Amino acid sequence: MTAAAQLAALRGLITGIDDGLIILMGVRCRVVAAVAALKQREGWAVRDPLRERRVLRRALRLGKACGVPALQAGRHSRMLMRAACRQQRRTQAACAVSPNRIEKARDTMISRLPFRSLATDLLGLLPPPKRLAPVLAAIPSHWRAQWLERAVGQIVGGGDDEWAFLQGRRIGIEITDLNLRWVIAYGECQARVVDAPADASVHATAVDLLLLASRLEDADTLFFQRRLRLTGDIELGLTLRNRLDSLPWESIPLAIRILLNRGARAARRARDSHHKLRHLRLCVATEIAAKSIRQRRADEP
Repeated sequence: MTAAAQLAALRGLITGIDDGLIILMGVRCRVVAAVAALKQREGWAVRDPLRERRVLRRALRLGKACGVPALQAGRHSRMLMRAACRQQRRTQAACAVSPNRIEKARDTMISRLPFRSLATDLLGLLPPPKRLAPVLAAIPSHWRAQWLERAVGQIVGGGDDEWAFLQGRRIGIEITDLNLRWVIAYGECQARVVDAPADASVHATAVDLLLLASRLEDADTLFFQRRLRLTGDIELGLTLRNRLDSLPWESIPLAIRILLNRGARAARRARDSHHKLRHLRLCVATEIAAKSIRQRRADEP
């Protein structure tokens, strides 16, 4: 991978992080608005010097632990606190027009806060797997091959007659949205990644393969939903599928089971949240376009 491609991949990752920061700032503004309405109702002051000192000290400690310069961490924390104070003053000034608006503004802001689903919604801010493809492509191929060989070795093991049907056969795995493909050859009681045509290949997205590996989704369900494709020697692929299905879940190391299960659940929630956000953006764009058309029609003589 060229230096220019690596730079583009890293810049893409930075862009995704920046987008997440902006969206988190939007969530923070909604929380600050709810705090302002509550303070207005109770007659509390906008600023709390003791609270501000604690927030600043916490930011400095966290910045030190994460390698962020103290000057930068302190400046960022003070900037957020000043912005919150300005927003609270504006919210309280708007609520002061009518006492009834205080309760209405507070209840509205609190009702819009996704306390229960905040973690799930934030997962939707993560970039989809296809945006991580350039970053993964920057990882040396032999490292990726070694990780896969170890993972397969933990499952298949060695010296088991039940895996004898894989002797001399090659199985392909393709993660479509990450542009990753491996061919695994099983021989001499061990699995190796080889550069050769596959006898049978499995094609699916990263999330679907993770759900399949963690047994949160059934292979037949994914197949009939056209989220999983099997090419090449269909009989070999089905035999391998049946063998994996009959494999006792307890035989897989506990650490791998926990990693698969939690990773698959998080990936599924992130995908669902991402679809919801995309649908919301589409609805907003449609509404804006409809309003624009209605406005133009109203302006016509």
